[in-house]
Amino acid sequence: RDASSDTLLRKGGATNPTWSPDGKHLYWSGAGQTNRYQAYNDLYRFDPETKARKRLTRGARLSDPAVHPDGDWLVAVRTDRGQTQLVRVDLPQAEEVEAEESSTEAPLQPGSEPGPPPPEGAVGVTEESEAAEFVRGRSEQASVTAITAAADGSQFAGPAWDPSGSRLAVSVWKPGGFRDIHVFDAAGSLLRSLTWDRALDSDPVWAPDGEHLVFSSDRDGIWNLYAYRWRDGAFFRIPRLLGGARKPDIAPSGLHLVFMSYRSSGWRVAE
Repeated sequence: RDASSDTLLRKGGATNPTWSPDGKHLYWSGAGQTNRYQAYNDLYRFDPETKARKRLTRGARLSDPAVHPDGDWLVAVRTDRGQTQLVRVDLPQAEEVEAEESSTEAPLQPGSEPGPPPPEGAVGVTEESEAAEFVRGRSEQASVTAITAAADGSQFAGPAWDPSGSRLAVSVWKPGGFRDIHVFDAAGSLLRSLTWDRALDSDPVWAPDGEHLVFSSDRDGIWNLYAYRWRDGAFFRIPRLLGGARKPDIAPSGLHLVFMSYRSSGWRVAE
């Protein structure tokens, strides 16, 4: 808590860490070897008690995990052919997933010709639809199902659940250069657009009371943090920093807000 010590979980290529609601597991996305030719972003889980690290997907091209409050599944962002979509990842129990293994394929011998990479299979899609067709790749026990099927070039990032698990805040880039905060229900239906303007809005996170949502925006010319009140749609600026502020996160007690602060020495964690 006081940043007096830290633990290295993985060297390089680990992004978007997030805790499960019960605090028993840490999830993140990171580039992992899919076969001898390719490495894609996949999801990983870490158990701080046993120190075990497990790979949940393979070749699924997933990032930005957000664990649902019930702890059984999460939402992630999947990338394919220049388009991103929101997908649901149903999580296996801890004992159902084998620990991540290194590739056992023999290296190519000098003078030998590499063969074509193996074809990709389906990943636990339950419906034959445009959304279902989008989900490809191969999973490691975790079942992946499409939630959105945007075809207009929209790009999704930074999903965040409210404490009840009924509202999902997402930063969405729209054609025309708009990046705004939209709130969806668990099935992917739009509930409310919090912003729709020329400012860039990202990094949404809900307060424990479920009434306020904090996000980062450059609407005053510098990235700073703002709060949105769900009840009446009011906006509040939290800090006014000259260097900028991004990536807010709120303690479960609601008494502490940590974020990335930009200073002359670069980005630092601030409270």
